[in-house]
Amino acid sequence: MAGNVYLFNVNAEEMSRVQVRNWPADETIDGWSEEKDDKYSPNALAVPREKFPTDSCSFAQGDNSVSFSRPTFNGAFILTIDPAISLSDDLICYVTRSSALLMRTNGEVISEVTFAPTLMADEGS
Repeated sequence: MAGNVYLFNVNAEEMSRVQVRNWPADETIDGWSEEKDDKYSPNALAVPREKFPTDSCSFAQGDNSVSFSRPTFNGAFILTIDPAISLSDDLICYVTRSSALLMRTNGEVISEVTFAPTLMADEGS
């Protein structure tokens, strides 16, 4: 059975219009928790892994475009999954304001991608 890539939103703003390989995810990823007991804990979305690209929101081996919107900016980056990583492994991707950190569940960092967020136009302008 194939694993998932867990996209974690490491930001106070929600991530909406999440797309992987130009296919939309069905859900929005809420901003981090503001509750006292788990303050600043990020929320996540599980996205399936596939060996080859399919006509669905999933991560394939190789390069995967990822895009999203937040209330104040948009983000986009390419996340590369090495074919040497077992398809059955779950992976973790922490998405910050300007970077994405791909990790194994044991904490090993696989890669870090930086990107330039695009600020949303001020509606008052």
